[in-house]
Amino acid sequence: MTRTLLAVALVLFASSALAQNRAPTPRPPLTGDPIRDIKSAIQPDTPAQNPQTVVNKDLLDNLTDKLLTDLLADVTYADARAHAVGNTVTIPCWDAWLALLTLQTLPLKDAAGNVLTKPDPHAITSAEFASEILRQLQPDSSLSLGCAPMLQAIQKDIATLVGSVLSGGALGLFKLPVIP
Repeated sequence: MTRTLLAVALVLFASSALAQNRAPTPRPPLTGDPIRDIKSAIQPDTPAQNPQTVVNKDLLDNLTDKLLTDLLADVTYADARAHAVGNTVTIPCWDAWLALLTLQTLPLKDAAGNVLTKPDPHAITSAEFASEILRQLQPDSSLSLGCAPMLQAIQKDIATLVGSVLSGGALGLFKLPVIP
């Protein structure tokens, strides 16, 4: 159950982050020459035609970096909020997320303390990153252990709501007036 909720949360956050970050494609400036203007409107610029156009060869890496940065900002705020109100159910979860995301977004250093750059190509590095994510989905990971109380509370609240609706206890919320 923990894995499913975690996967759903990541997918929902990623889709909302992608939807918010899509910028409209800028139109090329009009030159006054109808043939050239129509051609430039139909065919997108290539890097050879327009040196200012940036080609993103590795969208997945940039998406991952952007997603981690966005998640870190969101979790940092949620963690601060949980600590401010003393929410003992969510604090361990947000603390575990904050530690994980902080570690993932810091620059990687070698044994001598030098900052390493990601090699290109980096298939093995990507496999390691995927392995780290899968490790956090295991039942004994810091993330799973930290978020277990929060997920149990959510399960209990949902079970209570469903039980109330099915037994008719919450049916009063859904009654509509009948017009004679």
